[in-house]
Amino acid sequence: MAIPDYLSGIRLFKDVEKYVSFGEHRTGSAGESAATEWIADELEKAGLKTSRQEITLRQFCIRESRLTIGNRSVQCFPWWFPHGTGPVPLSARLAHLDAGLEDLKNRIALVRQQGRWVSPRFRVEVEKMVRDIAETGARAVIFISESPSGELVAVNTGEHVEPWPVPVVLVGPKDEHVLVQAGREDTAVTLMVDGLVDPQTHSENIFGRWGDDKNIIVVSTPKSGWFTCGGERGPGIAIVLALARWVGQRQPQASYWLDFNTGHELHNLGTREFLREAAPEAGNVRFWLHLGANIATWRYEQTETGLRRFTDPAKYPVIVSHDEIMPLVKNAFSHIPEVKPRLGAGVGEFGPVVEAGYRGFGLYGGPYHYFHSPDDGPQGTAPELLEPVMLAVIEALANVEASTAE
Repeated sequence: MAIPDYLSGIRLFKDVEKYVSFGEHRTGSAGESAATEWIADELEKAGLKTSRQEITLRQFCIRESRLTIGNRSVQCFPWWFPHGTGPVPLSARLAHLDAGLEDLKNRIALVRQQGRWVSPRFRVEVEKMVRDIAETGARAVIFISESPSGELVAVNTGEHVEPWPVPVVLVGPKDEHVLVQAGREDTAVTLMVDGLVDPQTHSENIFGRWGDDKNIIVVSTPKSGWFTCGGERGPGIAIVLALARWVGQRQPQASYWLDFNTGHELHNLGTREFLREAAPEAGNVRFWLHLGANIATWRYEQTETGLRRFTDPAKYPVIVSHDEIMPLVKNAFSHIPEVKPRLGAGVGEFGPVVEAGYRGFGLYGGPYHYFHSPDDGPQGTAPELLEPVMLAVIEALANVEASTAE
């Protein structure tokens, strides 16, 4: 049976491309704001009632982040919350941390990042390391990311962390050999992290609603992230917009609350504020579906002939909050046999949702080659990946509607 155009993989992919076209989606940025207005317009076109929840935060608005070795530029990005250099770059020689703290005075420390440091849980450990480095008289710190793509990987953090005591930036492993060589040859490098600290940055969650305030089906997905977030955020955005059109076309008896959250990279700020101030009470919510990161993205592997991408639905975790929900979720994903829903407390933004007493499931994309990197464009997904997941989501929600009507 043919599916409506608005549920097709081709249409979903166009929405991913549109989302990416707005540029970087950091919380409170011009790119995120433009994406929010587009989302609001699409929700209204679908026939849903829109509303917003404004969030005010302190933010660092980057003007320029630059690292150069002689005439060569190395891509870098500040680790949040930045300590800026101002518009005048600093110049110093590199010293690898492996050589010891005593050799860092007046130098830029070079540190190979450990994978576990990307988790906010290890922020205290990293802060102590940077403080120890700064106390030696080092002028800045460069962390070399761990990354399957070779690109730098930005790190999520809380919205209230203090600025680093010295400038701290991230670079990709593809540039490690250049930096190590510069250290060996005692070559000076220049670093600039120029930006404005705005203590009153405005961002917002955007909602689309259908129906009344009872037996609500909530569908949530984040809309912010460090860079363009094509594979990380794009599929979730596209799927929820398609659900808005699906609801508007069908005009179901069920009530829907579609939630696009800001502040994801700031320790899920938007979700926390939604749950604290705006979300419907758990007793009025029949079901909550959360669409997390990297949904419907390619799996990549490095081969002798280059990078190969392939379909691997087995990497899509589906985490169900309560055992009695499991049959309807399994049924919905039965046409993708590699997907194995499992019982759990939820991860990412779905974790606090489950903790707050809501029932439902979260869908995620598992490991993704370009996760949190500047190169995360629409190439991370494709129509043929998006459509089967879209159909599974539709089936799951139709099952919920049917169970509510009984």
